Amino acid sequence: LQALEECARQEPLSLEQCWHRASLTLELRGQTAAVPLLQEILHTHPQHPAANYFLGQVLLQQGDATGVDHIERAIDHNPE
Repeated sequence: LQALEECARQEPLSLEQCWHRASLTLELRGQTAAVPLLQEILHTHPQHPAANYFLGQVLLQQGDATGVDHIERAIDHNPE
């Protein structure tokens, strides 16, 4: 995670790197730290299934019903 954060300070990350950074942040630092990173991914890639799913989960846990929209987007755009 530290290496990705350092890289992000120096140059834009690829989508894969952004997702890896967000998922590690969610796992290691928790939801509050991960939300801005998930939102950043969705700003440039609004149909990203995993980012939509995890942001939807966080929002629903916070009592925000807009999380349903993100979960639905994740289901609609899951390549599997």
